[in-house]
Amino acid sequence: MRQLSEFLVGRRAFIAGSAALLASAPWGSSSSEADEVIDTTSGKMRGYRERSICVFKGIPYGEPVSGGGRFLPPAPFKPRPGVFDATQYGPVCPQLSKTSQAQSEDCLVLNIWTPGCERDRKRPVMVQIHGGGFRTGSGAIRSGEGLDMALAQDVVVVNINHRLGPLGYLYLGDVLGGEYGTGNAGNLDLVLALRWIRDNIAEFGGDPSCVTVFGVSGGGKKISHLLAMPSAHGLFHRAVVMSGALSTAIERPSASAYTERVLAKLGLDETNAASLVNTSVEALLRAVAELTAAGQDPEGGYGGGGGPQPLVDGHSLPGHPGDLVASGSSAHVPVMIGSTLDEPIAGYQGSEGLQKLETMNETQIRARLADGPFVRLGDRTDEVIAHYRTVWPDISPGALMVRIETAGSWRHLVNVLADRKASAHAAPTWVYVMTYAGGTPNGPRGASHSTDIPLVMGNPEYATDVSPTPWFAESVNVAEMSRIMSDTWCSFARTGVPDSKLLPSWPAYTQDKRETMLLDLEPSVVLDPFKDSSVFPGVAL
Repeated sequence: MRQLSEFLVGRRAFIAGSAALLASAPWGSSSSEADEVIDTTSGKMRGYRERSICVFKGIPYGEPVSGGGRFLPPAPFKPRPGVFDATQYGPVCPQLSKTSQAQSEDCLVLNIWTPGCERDRKRPVMVQIHGGGFRTGSGAIRSGEGLDMALAQDVVVVNINHRLGPLGYLYLGDVLGGEYGTGNAGNLDLVLALRWIRDNIAEFGGDPSCVTVFGVSGGGKKISHLLAMPSAHGLFHRAVVMSGALSTAIERPSASAYTERVLAKLGLDETNAASLVNTSVEALLRAVAELTAAGQDPEGGYGGGGGPQPLVDGHSLPGHPGDLVASGSSAHVPVMIGSTLDEPIAGYQGSEGLQKLETMNETQIRARLADGPFVRLGDRTDEVIAHYRTVWPDISPGALMVRIETAGSWRHLVNVLADRKASAHAAPTWVYVMTYAGGTPNGPRGASHSTDIPLVMGNPEYATDVSPTPWFAESVNVAEMSRIMSDTWCSFARTGVPDSKLLPSWPAYTQDKRETMLLDLEPSVVLDPFKDSSVFPGVAL
């Protein structure tokens, strides 16, 4: 604690001097008549038109967070003179996974696609929060672009970059104190972006009182937390949690113990922890990766992706998301929650992987289900297999294993969060399972993890960007399935009810009936379709 002042630039001094960090940012002094120039709280933004859609990329919503801003809560971006050239994607948060965009700590940018910038139009606003756990990803991937959704559905689409991994979620409150009292900087970035949207989206033809957040995988997990964060209250009005329901966060002792392991990896300890502010990003990322490889991720974390994760810090997140949702933290927000039918099949990439899956025998699946990466059934393994064999009597052992892993992991978390939300007896909840498997009857098939987001966005041709399932892009009926998914999400955004004309009537979820929409080329509502609660009781995790 005593050494902190030796290493840190004061918060006010840092923000005041941030212009130097932006010296290479694309600010100009003029615009052509063909440009779309919008005045925002971040300054004047110049976009462009593509297929009649106005596009703005890389809009800064927060001040730089490198240097003295590292690990701290974000501050709103202050406008600079001139016009910002918002025609190229901004940087993504540094990560070890390969990205086609430049990486930088100063990654607090967002992208907008709108049919028009008429202030009086008040279109629904669809805010996509990207996946990748809490460690990787960005809003600048082809499958997540909003052009086709904006064009087909007459909505304003926004996606967001924010801090990830140790830059977004490393907890330093017990070693540095003060402004470092939260380890949830990455989620606070999202809150700041939502505030920017509230204050500016009308200039882009959007309705600030009709904002829907939606996201798959890690995006859904972040939304699960936003539903419980007091600072996010009132910033969005509907939510869709896709294959990412999460009712828990890590506890402070676990977060502190993990921070000690990170420090030790870097040759530091509590006495010189302030040196983290000057540690290279590469070293930070490598330390986290080495801990994950050694099985030393935070205790109580959700798993996927590993590394630092949001915690119950008593401030930005006062309790576990499931508990707060059940007590009414998001009582006014209607929610859709769901998953796909065959989530982990994406892990079996290529013909050899799929062949291995299809040739697995009963002994092999028992071993994996008893103690595997997604479920650990132990002495309940035979009971659970027998239950789901009655649901799907004709599929191979490998395919059955994938569906049991989905039921015991992704769908169980959906059921837990849906039960917690429904127990608040306030705004309704709708539950779905995307059963559309793509492919051809005699070829590879499977409703894999993250295959739903390209369909929702109207970008099925880019399905393999987020999920290694080439059979989706090659499916004969994929365009029709994409139309069903996109229209369902956008109808929910407009009215708060998923009342798409392409669906049968969809009743809200109740704990006793477990009404579930099976999303396929012929959608249907089924009550408790897989009887999951008989083998995976819906207790809070």
